[in-house]
Amino acid sequence: MKLMILLICLIPTFAMAYIPEPDMILEKTADKHGRGLYLIDQDVIFIDNNVSYTVHEQWIIDDGYNARMRAQGKKQLQDRLDITIIYNDKKKYYLDASGNLKADNNYTSWIEPFFHFRSKDGLKSHLLNTKILSASDFNQYEQLKNSAKDKAYVKPGFVNLARVNGSISWAFGTPTPLSAESAYPGLWIEQDGFHIDKVRLSDGTEVTATDYSRYSNGLYFPKIRRIKFKDSMVEIHTKEVRTMSSSSSNKKLLRPNDIGKEDKDRWLKMPSDSSLIIDFYTYAR
Repeated sequence: MKLMILLICLIPTFAMAYIPEPDMILEKTADKHGRGLYLIDQDVIFIDNNVSYTVHEQWIIDDGYNARMRAQGKKQLQDRLDITIIYNDKKKYYLDASGNLKADNNYTSWIEPFFHFRSKDGLKSHLLNTKILSASDFNQYEQLKNSAKDKAYVKPGFVNLARVNGSISWAFGTPTPLSAESAYPGLWIEQDGFHIDKVRLSDGTEVTATDYSRYSNGLYFPKIRRIKFKDSMVEIHTKEVRTMSSSSSNKKLLRPNDIGKEDKDRWLKMPSDSSLIIDFYTYAR
């Protein structure tokens, strides 16, 4: 009974709580994403048909829309899965099974950029591209602010307070009503640390990020991310994060035309007996 009373008391507190400028929240979040090039090693763990698979990913990160990823299968997937993808200017480039360079701009299930944008404009752009928010959300808020008398405080209608992993977060997006058949998309940013706690996309893909650590050049990055993807769970464990020089040779690795020159032996190899892995690297990477 006491717990119920406490929860009831908290509801109006959350509803009336002061919400700062959305741009300020996004800017402070982007400030946690470091400077310069990073090399990130991580293991992606799949459980499919009661069998555990591990794929090692190595990322070269410049920012949210410019990166390179190589995924290689481990153990029973060794020599059976080897993928290189370059992300450049809102497109991803990869080689198909025949070795032809392909480009895809399907960003509806791509979560990774949220953790690497270095500007509020980049984060805002991805909120729009993934349909978590619309341009009219920001426009209406600006109109309300401009029309407010004596610069009175205007609460942004698309940011609320919510709890994630036991902490309070700024929740961007429309809250999911109880009558909804599926959860609405959203972005949750931890209130004090301005780390990304959770992302949910319009297709239902959802990631929660925990155990943040600080790395060189001001990067804060989670050690564990859990992704709910097509009724399955995928875990990503960060193994190592280190900086790279911004030399011309390293920058060259981020150019789409680099695939197929130095990486001819890294053509797409997908295991045929795991639909989860195929779907993940087709739609979520």
